[in-house]
Amino acid sequence: MSKDYYEILQVEKNAEAESIKKAYRKKARKLHPDVNPSERATDEFQELYEAYSVLSDPDLRHQYDIGILFNREFVPPPPPPEPPPYDNSWKYSYRYDSASTFYTDYEANKRTSFWFCLVTLIFSMTFFTDLFLHHDLGTTTILGVKNKSLETLNPQDLDNVLITTDQMTFEKKASDEVLKPGDMLELRESLIYRFPSFKKQGESQFRYMSSLPTIIYIIALIVFLSGLYGITPFAKPERKFNAAIVSSFFSFSLIVFLIFS
Repeated sequence: MSKDYYEILQVEKNAEAESIKKAYRKKARKLHPDVNPSERATDEFQELYEAYSVLSDPDLRHQYDIGILFNREFVPPPPPPEPPPYDNSWKYSYRYDSASTFYTDYEANKRTSFWFCLVTLIFSMTFFTDLFLHHDLGTTTILGVKNKSLETLNPQDLDNVLITTDQMTFEKKASDEVLKPGDMLELRESLIYRFPSFKKQGESQFRYMSSLPTIIYIIALIVFLSGLYGITPFAKPERKFNAAIVSSFFSFSLIVFLIFS
C-alpha cells in the first residue's frame, strides 16, 4: 500500500503548494537530525522529506494522486545520480540544501519583537526631547580665542577654534560668528544627554558647542519610525521582527555615539 503523504504532512488532499510548504517547515523544525538526533526522528524526517518532495512537485503529485485513485502502489522516483567529483566540483561545493534550512518562527517571536520595538521607540524619543528641553547654566565671559590647529598641529583643525571661558573650554566652527575675549555668553545644556550650547547675549538662537552631527537625529528618526511600525497592531509578525532588527541596530549606533561623544 502506498504511503499517505497527505497524512504524513497533515494537509488536505486539495491543499495548495504554500500550505504544503508551511506544513513541511513546521514538522521539519522538530524532526531535523540536528534538532532531534534519535533514530525514530531521523526515519520520520526522511519520510517527511519524501512526502514533501512528491507533493511539492506538480508532476509527481499528479502521478501520486492517480496512483491513489486507482489504488496502485506509487513508487517515488529515485534521486538523480551524484555527478562525478571532478565534474564541476566547485558548483556542488556551494549547493543549497533546503532540507537543512531552519526558518524563523516569526509568530513565536512576535511578542519579543514588539518589546524590542517599544524600548527602541522610547529610546529614540529621548533625542527629540533633548532638542526642546534644556536647563540654563548661567552666563560666562570669554577669556581667550585661538585656532585649534595651533594646539593640535593638525591642518584639518584650521576650521575650528577653541573658546576659553571662566567656566569651560569648548570648540566651535571658525566660519560661525566671530567671538572675541570679553564677550558674554549664555550657556545651557540639554536635559537628558547634557549636550551643551551657547549664544551671545542679545542673540535669540543657541548653538551647540561641539559640532553635533545631524546624522545623529536622522538615525534617531529611523529608530523612531521602525519602532513605531513594529508596535502597530496591523504589522505582520515578519515585519515586526524586521522592524525590531532595524531599530535595535541603529539604537546600538546611537549608544556608541553617546559613549564616545
